[in-house]
Amino acid sequence: MKLEIDKQLQSACNSQLSQSFGRRLYNIQHGDQHYWLKAQRVGLNAMSEQAFLNELAVYHQLTQCSSQILLPFEILNSHTLFDSTALYLPTALLVQDASALFAQSPLRLSHDEILHILLQSADAVSHLHQAGYLHG
Repeated sequence: MKLEIDKQLQSACNSQLSQSFGRRLYNIQHGDQHYWLKAQRVGLNAMSEQAFLNELAVYHQLTQCSSQILLPFEILNSHTLFDSTALYLPTALLVQDASALFAQSPLRLSHDEILHILLQSADAVSHLHQAGYLHG
């Protein structure tokens, strides 16, 4: 897949402010599927580097809990993605794209559709609580 996405890694799509913290977010298309690739540059902001490592740890932990709330994802070796590998943390996160759960106006949804979305949300909150991320 590297040869197919090289051109898509030329410019990040996140804001300049976000990039100033070393974050890089790329929208990648492979065949008919869209993905988000998140990487972290090193040496720009130590707190952002740690936050990215914490995010990867959350993905690992939620996978261990057999949680049903995660989109399909892969943790990749960033050295296989970027030419200047010394500039990035060794791992990058690739997540399958999905439409936002709350993207549609509730005024355009039926009662059953609204109820379905609310139940999906409550289920996600329950999984996060069971994994120890939410308390109350």
